[in-house]
Amino acid sequence: MFLTDDKMDSLFHMMTRKLGNKHNKGFFPLGFQKQLIDAHLNKRKNVILHAPTGAGKTLAALAPFYISKSLNGEIDFPNQTIYILPLRTLAHSLAEEAEQATNQWTVKTQTGEVQKDPFFSDGDVVFTTIDQALSGALTIPLSLSTRLSNINAGAWVGSYLVFDEFHLLDINLAFQTTVHLLKQLCVDMPLTRFTIMTATLSREMRKFLAKELNAVHIEVTEEDLPQIKSQYQKKRKVITHSTTLNAGEVLKRHQNKTLVIVNQVDRAISLYVDVVKRNPIDTKVFLLHGQLLSDERKDVEKKLKEYFGKNCNRKKAILIATQVIEVGLDISSDVMLTEVSSGRSFLQRIGRNARFENQEGTVHVYSINYPDNNQPWLPYEKDDVKATERYLQSYLGFSFDYARANEMMDTLYCEIDKKTGVMLKLNEESFTSQIAEAYSTHKKGLAGRLIRDIQNVSVLLHYNPPTDESLYLYETISISLGKMKGFVSKLNKASTAFHGKVKKIVYDKDDKLVLQNIKGVDDIHSYDFIVIHPSLATYEKNVGLLLGKPSSDETYCFPLKNDDKIIKRYSYKMDTIEEHIRACLMAYRERCYSKNKYAIKAIAQLFHLSEEDIKRLIKFVIVTHDMGKLEKAWQDKALNRQLEYDPMFSLDTALAHTDNPSGKKVHFPDHSILGAVMAYYLLQVDGKYSHMMRAILTAIAHHHSPTVTGKKYADESNSSKSIKKAGVLLPLLSEIKWDISTDQYVSTLKKAVKIYEGEKEWKNKWSNWGAGHRSREYWLYLFLVRQLRISDQNSFDYIPAIRSGERLTNIGENMDE
Repeated sequence: MFLTDDKMDSLFHMMTRKLGNKHNKGFFPLGFQKQLIDAHLNKRKNVILHAPTGAGKTLAALAPFYISKSLNGEIDFPNQTIYILPLRTLAHSLAEEAEQATNQWTVKTQTGEVQKDPFFSDGDVVFTTIDQALSGALTIPLSLSTRLSNINAGAWVGSYLVFDEFHLLDINLAFQTTVHLLKQLCVDMPLTRFTIMTATLSREMRKFLAKELNAVHIEVTEEDLPQIKSQYQKKRKVITHSTTLNAGEVLKRHQNKTLVIVNQVDRAISLYVDVVKRNPIDTKVFLLHGQLLSDERKDVEKKLKEYFGKNCNRKKAILIATQVIEVGLDISSDVMLTEVSSGRSFLQRIGRNARFENQEGTVHVYSINYPDNNQPWLPYEKDDVKATERYLQSYLGFSFDYARANEMMDTLYCEIDKKTGVMLKLNEESFTSQIAEAYSTHKKGLAGRLIRDIQNVSVLLHYNPPTDESLYLYETISISLGKMKGFVSKLNKASTAFHGKVKKIVYDKDDKLVLQNIKGVDDIHSYDFIVIHPSLATYEKNVGLLLGKPSSDETYCFPLKNDDKIIKRYSYKMDTIEEHIRACLMAYRERCYSKNKYAIKAIAQLFHLSEEDIKRLIKFVIVTHDMGKLEKAWQDKALNRQLEYDPMFSLDTALAHTDNPSGKKVHFPDHSILGAVMAYYLLQVDGKYSHMMRAILTAIAHHHSPTVTGKKYADESNSSKSIKKAGVLLPLLSEIKWDISTDQYVSTLKKAVKIYEGEKEWKNKWSNWGAGHRSREYWLYLFLVRQLRISDQNSFDYIPAIRSGERLTNIGENMDE
């Protein structure tokens, strides 16, 4: 289907009418919005979009998804959108707006603190952060345990990826990692679609991205600008000061709605306390930074809309904030006081001054103490901050509009970005090896080399923390690694007794959570989850986390998150192999299939197969993934376990799980690798999948954890394998049209077991990340293992339906039905 201009106008108008309230009549797309729709839905091209703050970038980016969904598959486009942002505050804000705007599709938020969709499986549109998205894609997910490392990477395959505020990513880390992955997934093998949006990247960098990623470069035109309300009749003056920012200066400049932005949390808190002490007349003072508990931050943001929003009250207010204010909140000030920051950050900040049409504003820019040991320029580069200050000082008092912003970006960054483009190309080989390390080791610490260099830890205040994964259900606050180390260093220097009062989460060899005592700074690493006793720290409402100040209540703990659960936890109940497989297939159909249609088509084209071939392959992986449980030692242990609970249980049953009323973890012999080997040889019955064998082997072997080595367990070394009740899978294979005779089936399994026993380990058989065909194979593995694990996880929800006969009568039937 081809969309004409009139058709795009009509569909966009219909979409905006549905997205608005009952009084909204909808509106027609601006030129750049129509170009973006045309690029994606007619030309099948990805997009680099450059547009000013408030231009309607979010709506433009989501329009191809909304329109394609409304056309019910008439246009080939992904069925899920992952909307990726640099800051969690922006993710929350945009998700809330999207939830209010539409009931047509499910909207979810997934950040480190609000985990409504930890596996990116429930939302049609998932708003998330770059940390969550990239760490998941690299199999080092920051919010999941190591055993779940490979579950989220496959979400990138077949999804529509929107990268907003792309200029805020670290050019040497998240920026480069994202470009690297998009080159694989969108250029080398077109498995997904993307839009990159920015307001402040230089023209040089935008051209570089468009060339590297084979994307269309779209800009707001001079014809569009007068129609963008946020740009209409706007007047904003910038004044620079050689002095530093203090409370006296804030009150001196304050008029009606004043916004104060500093670079670091501690200075924001100090400035807020000082301003409040001076008790400004008839003025409400707010503080907003990244170290507030989520509910309190949301309360503050809600009040900010009352005081600083488009239809705000007339009461005077001062907001003191860090860079968390730079994106996401639709607020405006008449006076802004800001510490000098990077050029890109500066343009984001002033977007909160005279933001709305017909407004006038003044921005005062203050210097910082460059020799300061606390490095007040962080989180920005010192040279970048200095260059920005020199530029602003040379243009004292000018009016700052969109054209001036573009001129500033090109002046500050064009030459730098030319060199950066060359550097990115030169670093490709070494960067590839670092990404390969993430895929092979799943070490979360690599996020500091591939995503963000500002390394953080998550802090939980709790007087008596639980010693299992329910710890993850509590709210946490993210602080810098340096701040946490400084806190522990002070405790040591002061000889403060803190043994047992500062701990971190580690996992033992059995993947069990353990709280380990922190004794010194060497025990603390980036992305650690740290628990502190309230005798050593406190949380003050309207201020935030204060390390080193004892809480007045030593039984204090951070609240539980609003979400009931982070990761679904199961109380295992007995099911048979057949019940489990059928439940997995039903879970796949209900939870995964509708979001996979684009991916299935793309994978089929990539591997020169039909879509039906790929659908059949997914069913094969699900049907065979637990074949290893048919091994006699596994079945004997499961049966004995079930007889303890139910002495009358039938001895002639092939079990998948047993009842476990105690909830204690029971260790069974490993089944995933043996099952993978048996499936591997059954797969050879159909030669059309020969070029996918390693990916399928790896998906089944790693469907419980990607860290399995393939080494034999000690209790297996002197025992010979045999298969028990193997015939239970023959009818299931027949239903997915995997034609194999009983004799061939039995002989194939015997051959597989013999070969399995003859290998010392299987690690060298796995699919590994790399270039060319290896990258295709590896992304196929990540896609398959995702479908398998999500289906496996959710299978228990469908057991009652299976037992009541509410099931697919033939599991080979078309998933579209």
